[in-house]
Amino acid sequence: MGSTFFAIIGKNMNKVIDENLKQPNIKKKKIGSKIIKSKKLFDRWRFFRLLSSIIACVAIFPASSDYEMGFSEERTATNCMIVEDSSVLYRHLAMWLSFSSILLLIPYRYYFLKWKRHMPKTFHELPSYKKLTLMQVFEMRKKPKFSQYIGDDTIPITILLLILPYPGLDLTFTVSQQILYQDVKVCYFVTEPLYALMFLRWIYLIFSLFNFGKYNNQVAQRYREKFGVPMTPAFSLKCYLNQDPLLMLLFFFLIPGILIFGSVMRIFDRPLMKPSMDFDYVGNAWWNSVITMMTVGFGDTYPTTILGRLVSASSAIYGGMVLSFTFVSMGSILQLSKNEKNAFNYILVSSAATGAIVSALSYKKSEQKNIEERYNAWERVKTHLRYFMDYKEIIGADKDEGEEAIDNLKERVLSLEDKVSSLKGTTDAIIHKLNRIYTR
Repeated sequence: MGSTFFAIIGKNMNKVIDENLKQPNIKKKKIGSKIIKSKKLFDRWRFFRLLSSIIACVAIFPASSDYEMGFSEERTATNCMIVEDSSVLYRHLAMWLSFSSILLLIPYRYYFLKWKRHMPKTFHELPSYKKLTLMQVFEMRKKPKFSQYIGDDTIPITILLLILPYPGLDLTFTVSQQILYQDVKVCYFVTEPLYALMFLRWIYLIFSLFNFGKYNNQVAQRYREKFGVPMTPAFSLKCYLNQDPLLMLLFFFLIPGILIFGSVMRIFDRPLMKPSMDFDYVGNAWWNSVITMMTVGFGDTYPTTILGRLVSASSAIYGGMVLSFTFVSMGSILQLSKNEKNAFNYILVSSAATGAIVSALSYKKSEQKNIEERYNAWERVKTHLRYFMDYKEIIGADKDEGEEAIDNLKERVLSLEDKVSSLKGTTDAIIHKLNRIYTR
Protein backbone atom coordinates (compact mmCIF):
# COMPACT_ATOMS: atom_id res chain seq x y z
CA MET A 1 0.00 0.00 0.00
CA GLY A 2 2.74 2.40 0.99
CA SER A 3 4.82 1.47 -2.00
CA THR A 4 1.83 2.10 -4.32
CA PHE A 5 1.21 5.51 -2.70
CA PHE A 6 4.84 6.59 -3.16
CA ALA A 7 4.82 5.24 -6.75
CA ILE A 8 1.77 7.41 -7.60
CA ILE A 9 3.39 10.47 -5.97
CA GLY A 10 6.65 9.81 -7.84
CA LYS A 11 4.83 9.46 -11.13
CA ASN A 12 2.97 12.74 -10.60
CA MET A 13 6.19 14.50 -9.58
CA ASN A 14 7.94 13.31 -12.72
CA LYS A 15 5.02 14.57 -14.78
CA VAL A 16 5.22 18.01 -13.13
CA ILE A 17 9.00 18.15 -13.66
CA ASP A 18 8.62 17.18 -17.33
CA GLU A 19 6.01 19.91 -17.84
CA ASN A 20 8.25 22.49 -16.17
CA LEU A 21 11.17 21.43 -18.32
CA LYS A 22 9.09 21.70 -21.49
CA GLN A 23 7.67 25.12 -20.57
CA PRO A 24 10.79 27.13 -21.48
CA ASN A 25 10.86 25.45 -24.88
CA ILE A 26 7.25 26.47 -25.48
CA LYS A 27 8.04 30.06 -24.53
CA LYS A 28 11.11 29.99 -26.70
CA LYS A 29 9.02 29.03 -29.70
CA LYS A 30 6.62 31.89 -29.04
CA ILE A 31 9.35 34.50 -28.72
CA GLY A 32 9.44 36.69 -31.85
CA SER A 33 6.20 35.30 -33.33
CA LYS A 34 4.53 38.72 -33.35
CA ILE A 35 7.61 40.33 -34.90
CA ILE A 36 7.75 37.64 -37.60
CA LYS A 37 4.10 38.21 -38.47
CA SER A 38 4.68 41.97 -38.53
CA LYS A 39 7.56 41.49 -40.98
CA LYS A 40 5.37 39.32 -43.24
CA LEU A 41 2.65 41.97 -43.32
CA PHE A 42 5.28 44.66 -43.92
CA ASP A 43 6.73 42.75 -46.88
CA ARG A 44 3.30 42.04 -48.35
CA TRP A 45 2.09 45.62 -48.55
CA ARG A 46 5.40 46.74 -50.02
CA PHE A 47 5.21 43.96 -52.62
CA PHE A 48 1.67 44.85 -53.76
CA ARG A 49 2.55 48.53 -54.03
CA LEU A 50 5.66 47.80 -56.09
CA LEU A 51 3.72 45.40 -58.33
CA SER A 52 1.02 48.03 -58.84
CA SER A 53 3.60 50.66 -59.86
CA ILE A 54 5.39 48.29 -62.26
CA ILE A 55 2.15 47.34 -64.06
CA ALA A 56 1.18 51.04 -64.18
CA CYS A 57 4.44 51.88 -65.97
CA VAL A 58 4.17 48.88 -68.30
CA ALA A 59 0.85 50.38 -69.51
CA ILE A 60 2.84 53.30 -70.98
CA PHE A 61 4.33 51.06 -73.69
CA PRO A 62 1.05 50.01 -75.40
CA ALA A 63 -0.13 53.63 -75.09
CA SER A 64 3.07 54.72 -76.87
CA SER A 65 2.48 52.13 -79.60
CA ASP A 66 -1.05 53.43 -80.09
CA TYR A 67 0.22 57.02 -80.37
CA GLU A 68 2.94 56.18 -82.89
CA MET A 69 0.70 53.99 -85.06
CA GLY A 70 -2.17 56.48 -85.02
CA PHE A 71 -0.10 59.56 -85.94
CA SER A 72 -0.75 60.39 -89.58
CA GLU A 73 1.99 61.74 -91.89
CA GLU A 74 -0.63 63.96 -93.53
CA ARG A 75 -1.44 65.68 -90.27
CA THR A 76 -0.97 69.46 -90.08
CA ALA A 77 -1.03 72.02 -87.30
CA THR A 78 -4.60 73.06 -88.11
CA ASN A 79 -6.01 69.70 -89.20
CA CYS A 80 -6.08 66.69 -86.86
CA MET A 81 -5.85 63.45 -88.75
CA ILE A 82 -5.49 59.89 -87.52
CA VAL A 83 -4.59 56.63 -89.22
CA GLU A 84 -7.96 54.95 -89.63
CA ASP A 85 -6.75 51.35 -89.75
CA SER A 86 -4.69 51.65 -86.57
CA SER A 87 -5.53 48.96 -84.05
CA VAL A 88 -7.38 49.89 -80.85
CA LEU A 89 -5.94 46.81 -79.18
CA TYR A 90 -3.12 48.88 -77.68
CA ARG A 91 -5.56 51.27 -75.98
CA HIS A 92 -7.50 48.34 -74.54
CA LEU A 93 -4.28 46.79 -73.26
CA ALA A 94 -3.16 50.08 -71.66
CA MET A 95 -6.60 50.48 -70.05
CA TRP A 96 -6.73 46.96 -68.58
CA LEU A 97 -3.17 47.20 -67.29
CA SER A 98 -4.06 50.48 -65.59
CA PHE A 99 -7.21 49.01 -64.05
CA SER A 100 -5.22 45.99 -62.84
CA SER A 101 -2.77 48.37 -61.21
CA ILE A 102 -5.66 50.12 -59.43
CA LEU A 103 -7.06 46.79 -58.20
CA LEU A 104 -3.66 45.93 -56.69
CA LEU A 105 -4.02 48.97 -54.48
CA ILE A 106 -6.74 47.11 -52.55
CA PRO A 107 -4.46 44.35 -51.12
CA TYR A 108 -1.72 46.95 -50.69
CA ARG A 109 -3.97 49.10 -48.52
CA TYR A 110 -5.42 46.08 -46.71
CA TYR A 111 -2.05 44.70 -45.63
CA PHE A 112 -0.74 48.18 -44.84
CA LEU A 113 -3.55 48.90 -42.38
CA LYS A 114 -3.38 45.36 -41.01
CA TRP A 115 0.36 45.85 -40.41
CA LYS A 116 -0.23 49.15 -38.60
CA ARG A 117 -2.95 47.57 -36.48
CA HIS A 118 -0.68 44.63 -35.63
CA MET A 119 2.24 46.89 -34.65
CA PRO A 120 1.28 47.37 -30.94
CA LYS A 121 1.35 43.59 -30.45
CA THR A 122 5.09 43.59 -31.13
CA PHE A 123 5.78 45.98 -28.25
CA HIS A 124 5.67 43.05 -25.77
CA GLU A 125 8.58 41.36 -27.56
CA LEU A 126 10.37 44.49 -28.74
CA PRO A 127 9.46 47.63 -26.76
CA SER A 128 8.85 50.80 -28.72
CA TYR A 129 11.38 53.63 -28.49
CA LYS A 130 8.53 56.09 -28.49
CA LYS A 131 6.57 56.48 -25.26
CA LEU A 132 2.98 55.63 -26.15
CA THR A 133 -0.04 56.28 -23.97
CA LEU A 134 -2.73 53.67 -23.47
CA MET A 135 -5.15 55.69 -25.61
CA GLN A 136 -2.65 55.77 -28.48
CA VAL A 137 -2.26 51.99 -28.31
CA PHE A 138 -6.06 51.57 -28.33
CA GLU A 139 -6.25 53.94 -31.33
CA MET A 140 -3.66 51.91 -33.23
CA ARG A 141 -5.46 48.65 -32.39
CA LYS A 142 -8.83 50.01 -33.58
CA LYS A 143 -10.29 48.28 -36.62
CA PRO A 144 -9.82 50.46 -39.74
CA LYS A 145 -12.87 52.12 -41.26
CA PHE A 146 -13.79 51.71 -44.91
CA SER A 147 -12.70 55.28 -45.63
CA GLN A 148 -9.17 54.43 -44.45
CA TYR A 149 -8.82 51.75 -47.10
CA ILE A 150 -9.31 54.33 -49.86
CA GLY A 151 -7.59 57.22 -48.06
CA ASP A 152 -4.07 58.54 -47.69
CA ASP A 153 -2.01 58.12 -50.91
CA THR A 154 -4.50 55.75 -52.57
CA ILE A 155 -6.75 58.51 -53.95
CA PRO A 156 -4.08 60.55 -55.83
CA ILE A 157 -2.51 57.33 -57.16
CA THR A 158 -5.89 56.11 -58.41
CA ILE A 159 -6.55 59.46 -60.14
CA LEU A 160 -3.12 59.27 -61.78
CA LEU A 161 -3.75 55.71 -63.01
CA LEU A 162 -7.15 56.68 -64.45
CA ILE A 163 -5.46 59.18 -66.80
CA LEU A 164 -4.92 57.30 -70.09
CA PRO A 165 -6.04 57.32 -73.75
CA TYR A 166 -9.35 55.45 -73.55
CA PRO A 167 -10.64 53.42 -76.52
CA GLY A 168 -13.01 55.41 -78.73
CA LEU A 169 -11.93 58.77 -77.31
CA ASP A 170 -11.09 60.63 -80.55
CA LEU A 171 -12.19 64.14 -79.57
CA THR A 172 -10.05 67.12 -80.56
CA PHE A 173 -9.33 70.59 -79.20
CA THR A 174 -7.35 73.58 -80.43
CA VAL A 175 -4.86 75.96 -78.82
CA SER A 176 -4.72 79.44 -80.36
CA GLN A 177 -1.30 81.10 -80.62
CA GLN A 178 0.94 83.18 -82.87
CA ILE A 179 3.64 81.56 -85.01
CA LEU A 180 5.80 83.96 -87.05
CA TYR A 181 3.30 86.80 -86.44
CA GLN A 182 0.40 84.70 -87.74
CA ASP A 183 -2.56 83.46 -85.72
CA VAL A 184 -2.58 79.68 -85.77
CA LYS A 185 -4.93 77.23 -84.06
CA VAL A 186 -2.89 74.12 -83.27
CA CYS A 187 -5.09 71.02 -83.23
CA TYR A 188 -4.61 68.16 -80.76
CA PHE A 189 -6.43 64.97 -79.90
CA VAL A 190 -7.68 64.74 -76.30
CA THR A 191 -5.81 61.45 -75.95
CA GLU A 192 -2.43 63.16 -76.52
CA PRO A 193 -2.24 65.18 -73.26
CA LEU A 194 -3.68 62.14 -71.45
CA TYR A 195 -0.88 60.03 -72.91
CA ALA A 196 1.67 62.71 -71.91
CA LEU A 197 0.42 62.68 -68.30
CA MET A 198 0.97 58.91 -68.17
CA PHE A 199 4.72 59.56 -67.91
CA LEU A 200 4.13 60.82 -64.35
CA ARG A 201 3.68 57.15 -63.41
CA TRP A 202 7.47 56.82 -63.33
CA ILE A 203 7.42 58.95 -60.17
CA TYR A 204 5.04 56.42 -58.62
CA LEU A 205 7.45 53.61 -59.56
CA ILE A 206 10.50 55.42 -58.15
CA PHE A 207 8.84 56.07 -54.80
CA SER A 208 7.62 52.47 -54.65
CA LEU A 209 11.19 51.27 -55.20
CA PHE A 210 12.39 53.37 -52.28
CA ASN A 211 10.02 51.50 -49.99
CA PHE A 212 12.69 48.80 -50.12
CA GLY A 213 16.34 48.87 -49.09
CA LYS A 214 18.25 49.23 -45.85
CA TYR A 215 16.78 52.64 -45.08
CA ASN A 216 13.19 51.41 -45.14
CA ASN A 217 13.09 48.07 -43.34
CA GLN A 218 11.97 47.19 -39.82
CA VAL A 219 15.40 47.90 -38.31
CA ALA A 220 15.43 51.35 -39.92
CA GLN A 221 11.87 51.83 -38.75
CA ARG A 222 13.00 51.45 -35.14
CA TYR A 223 15.58 54.21 -35.52
CA ARG A 224 13.14 56.48 -37.38
CA GLU A 225 10.70 55.96 -34.53
CA LYS A 226 13.42 56.83 -32.02
CA PHE A 227 14.24 60.16 -33.68
CA GLY A 228 10.68 61.02 -34.74
CA VAL A 229 11.26 60.63 -38.50
CA PRO A 230 8.07 59.74 -40.43
CA MET A 231 8.04 56.54 -42.46
CA THR A 232 8.06 57.81 -46.05
CA PRO A 233 9.98 56.85 -49.22
CA ALA A 234 11.30 60.44 -49.28
CA PHE A 235 13.50 59.68 -46.27
CA SER A 236 14.97 56.64 -48.04
CA LEU A 237 15.54 58.73 -51.17
CA LYS A 238 17.42 61.39 -49.18
CA CYS A 239 19.59 58.72 -47.54
CA TYR A 240 20.60 57.22 -50.89
CA LEU A 241 21.28 60.70 -52.25
CA ASN A 242 23.71 61.29 -49.37
CA GLN A 243 25.30 57.87 -49.80
CA ASP A 244 25.74 57.77 -53.62
CA PRO A 245 24.85 61.26 -54.91
CA LEU A 246 26.25 61.03 -58.45
CA LEU A 247 24.80 57.58 -59.10
CA MET A 248 21.38 58.63 -57.87
CA LEU A 249 21.39 61.90 -59.81
CA LEU A 250 22.43 60.15 -63.02
CA PHE A 251 20.05 57.16 -63.03
CA PHE A 252 17.08 58.49 -61.04
CA PHE A 253 16.97 62.18 -61.98
CA LEU A 254 19.00 63.16 -65.05
CA ILE A 255 18.43 60.30 -67.55
CA PRO A 256 14.71 59.80 -66.70
CA GLY A 257 14.19 63.58 -66.83
CA ILE A 258 15.74 63.83 -70.31
CA LEU A 259 13.67 60.94 -71.67
CA ILE A 260 10.37 62.06 -70.12
CA PHE A 261 10.59 65.80 -70.90
CA GLY A 262 11.83 65.10 -74.44
CA SER A 263 9.02 62.63 -75.15
CA VAL A 264 6.29 64.91 -73.77
CA MET A 265 7.61 67.97 -75.65
CA ARG A 266 7.62 65.93 -78.87
CA ILE A 267 3.93 65.10 -78.41
CA PHE A 268 2.92 68.79 -78.34
CA ASP A 269 5.30 70.13 -81.03
CA ARG A 270 5.15 67.23 -83.46
CA PRO A 271 1.95 68.41 -85.25
CA LEU A 272 3.76 71.46 -86.68
CA MET A 273 6.00 69.20 -88.83
CA LYS A 274 8.52 71.98 -89.64
CA PRO A 275 11.61 70.92 -91.62
CA SER A 276 13.90 73.06 -89.45
CA MET A 277 12.28 71.84 -86.19
CA ASP A 278 11.59 68.22 -86.98
CA PHE A 279 10.30 66.82 -83.70
CA ASP A 280 8.92 63.86 -85.59
CA TYR A 281 12.34 62.33 -84.89
CA VAL A 282 12.45 61.60 -81.15
CA GLY A 283 16.24 62.08 -81.04
CA ASN A 284 15.79 65.81 -81.75
CA ALA A 285 13.33 66.08 -78.88
CA TRP A 286 15.71 64.37 -76.48
CA TRP A 287 18.59 66.57 -77.69
CA ASN A 288 16.47 69.66 -77.05
CA SER A 289 15.70 68.34 -73.57
CA VAL A 290 19.43 67.86 -72.89
CA ILE A 291 20.50 71.36 -73.91
CA THR A 292 17.53 72.90 -72.07
CA MET A 293 18.18 71.03 -68.83
CA MET A 294 21.90 71.85 -69.04
CA THR A 295 20.93 75.55 -69.45
CA VAL A 296 22.98 75.76 -72.67
CA GLY A 297 20.33 76.43 -75.28
CA PHE A 298 22.19 76.30 -78.62
CA GLY A 299 19.06 77.38 -80.50
CA ASP A 300 19.34 74.68 -83.16
CA THR A 301 16.08 73.14 -81.89
CA TYR A 302 13.38 74.75 -79.78
CA PRO A 303 9.64 74.22 -79.22
CA THR A 304 7.17 76.51 -80.97
CA THR A 305 3.78 75.58 -79.53
CA ILE A 306 2.51 76.94 -76.22
CA LEU A 307 2.23 73.51 -74.63
CA GLY A 308 5.70 72.55 -75.89
CA ARG A 309 7.15 75.74 -74.41
CA LEU A 310 5.53 75.00 -71.05
CA VAL A 311 7.17 71.57 -71.05
CA SER A 312 10.51 73.12 -72.07
CA ALA A 313 10.28 75.71 -69.27
CA SER A 314 9.51 72.93 -66.77
CA SER A 315 12.53 70.96 -67.99
CA ALA A 316 14.75 74.06 -67.56
CA ILE A 317 13.61 74.46 -63.92
CA TYR A 318 14.07 70.75 -63.31
CA GLY A 319 17.51 70.81 -64.93
CA GLY A 320 18.58 73.75 -62.76
CA MET A 321 17.72 71.76 -59.63
CA VAL A 322 19.56 68.67 -60.91
CA LEU A 323 22.63 70.76 -61.79
CA SER A 324 22.70 72.37 -58.34
CA PHE A 325 22.54 68.89 -56.75
CA THR A 326 25.35 67.77 -59.06
CA PHE A 327 27.63 70.67 -58.13
CA VAL A 328 27.07 70.07 -54.42
CA SER A 329 27.76 66.35 -54.88
CA MET A 330 30.94 67.00 -56.86
CA GLY A 331 32.11 69.41 -54.18
CA SER A 332 31.60 66.80 -51.45
CA ILE A 333 33.41 64.15 -53.53
CA LEU A 334 36.38 66.41 -54.30
CA GLN A 335 36.68 67.55 -50.69
CA LEU A 336 39.61 65.96 -48.90
CA SER A 337 38.94 63.75 -45.92
CA LYS A 338 40.80 64.32 -42.64
CA ASN A 339 43.49 61.72 -43.40
CA GLU A 340 43.83 62.93 -47.00
CA LYS A 341 44.19 66.51 -45.77
CA ASN A 342 46.93 65.50 -43.31
CA ALA A 343 48.80 63.62 -46.05
CA PHE A 344 48.38 66.61 -48.39
CA ASN A 345 49.77 69.05 -45.81
CA TYR A 346 52.79 66.91 -44.97
CA ILE A 347 53.57 66.41 -48.66
CA LEU A 348 53.48 70.19 -49.12
CA VAL A 349 55.80 70.74 -46.13
CA SER A 350 58.21 68.08 -47.36
CA SER A 351 58.20 69.58 -50.84
CA ALA A 352 58.77 73.08 -49.43
CA ALA A 353 61.61 71.81 -47.22
CA THR A 354 63.21 70.10 -50.22
CA GLY A 355 62.87 73.28 -52.27
CA ALA A 356 64.46 75.33 -49.43
CA ILE A 357 67.43 72.92 -49.18
CA VAL A 358 67.95 72.88 -52.95
CA SER A 359 67.77 76.69 -53.15
CA ALA A 360 70.25 77.01 -50.24
CA LEU A 361 72.70 74.71 -52.05
CA SER A 362 72.24 76.76 -55.21
CA TYR A 363 72.99 79.91 -53.24
CA LYS A 364 76.13 78.29 -51.84
CA LYS A 365 77.31 77.49 -55.36
CA SER A 366 76.60 81.07 -56.50
CA GLU A 367 79.28 82.54 -54.21
CA GLN A 368 81.72 82.46 -57.13
CA LYS A 369 79.30 84.29 -59.42
CA ASN A 370 78.37 87.96 -59.74
CA ILE A 371 76.26 89.91 -57.22
CA GLU A 372 73.04 89.84 -59.29
CA GLU A 373 73.00 86.04 -59.57
CA ARG A 374 73.76 85.70 -55.83
CA TYR A 375 70.90 88.09 -55.05
CA ASN A 376 68.45 86.10 -57.19
CA ALA A 377 69.60 82.87 -55.52
CA TRP A 378 69.08 84.36 -52.06
CA GLU A 379 65.57 85.53 -53.01
CA ARG A 380 64.73 81.95 -54.03
CA VAL A 381 66.01 80.72 -50.66
CA LYS A 382 63.77 83.22 -48.80
CA THR A 383 60.76 82.29 -50.93
CA HIS A 384 61.13 78.56 -50.25
CA LEU A 385 61.73 79.19 -46.54
CA ARG A 386 58.57 81.31 -46.41
CA TYR A 387 56.57 78.49 -48.04
CA PHE A 388 58.04 76.02 -45.57
CA MET A 389 57.12 78.14 -42.53
CA ASP A 390 53.58 78.82 -43.84
CA TYR A 391 52.84 75.13 -44.44
CA LYS A 392 54.33 74.23 -41.06
CA GLU A 393 51.99 76.71 -39.33
CA ILE A 394 49.02 75.13 -41.14
CA ILE A 395 49.97 71.67 -39.87
CA GLY A 396 50.47 73.04 -36.36
CA ALA A 397 46.99 74.62 -36.41
CA ASP A 398 45.38 71.37 -37.61
CA LYS A 399 47.29 69.44 -34.97
CA ASP A 400 46.09 71.79 -32.21
CA GLU A 401 42.49 71.32 -33.37
CA GLY A 402 42.96 67.56 -33.33
CA GLU A 403 44.47 67.61 -29.85
CA GLU A 404 41.62 69.81 -28.61
CA ALA A 405 39.09 67.32 -30.03
CA ILE A 406 40.91 64.45 -28.31
CA ASP A 407 40.87 66.35 -25.00
CA ASN A 408 37.12 66.91 -25.34
CA LEU A 409 36.65 63.21 -26.06
CA LYS A 410 38.67 62.28 -22.98
CA GLU A 411 36.52 64.57 -20.82
CA ARG A 412 33.35 62.92 -22.15
CA VAL A 413 34.71 59.44 -21.46
CA LEU A 414 35.65 60.39 -17.89
CA SER A 415 32.22 61.93 -17.33
CA LEU A 416 30.58 58.77 -18.66
CA GLU A 417 32.71 56.61 -16.35
CA ASP A 418 31.60 58.71 -13.35
CA LYS A 419 27.94 58.28 -14.33
CA VAL A 420 28.38 54.51 -14.74
CA SER A 421 30.05 54.27 -11.31
CA SER A 422 27.22 56.28 -9.72
CA LEU A 423 24.62 54.08 -11.44
CA LYS A 424 26.43 50.93 -10.24
CA GLY A 425 26.41 52.21 -6.65
CA THR A 426 22.66 52.93 -6.82
CA THR A 427 21.99 49.47 -8.29
CA ASP A 428 24.02 47.76 -5.55
CA ALA A 429 22.08 49.63 -2.87
CA ILE A 430 18.75 48.58 -4.39
CA ILE A 431 19.87 44.93 -4.60
CA HIS A 432 21.04 45.06 -0.96
CA LYS A 433 17.63 46.38 0.17
CA LEU A 434 15.80 43.73 -1.83
CA ASN A 435 17.92 40.99 -0.29
CA ARG A 436 17.09 42.26 3.23
CA ILE A 437 13.39 42.25 2.38
CA TYR A 438 13.45 38.71 1.03
CA THR A 439 15.51 37.40 4.01
CA ARG A 440 12.84 38.63 6.39
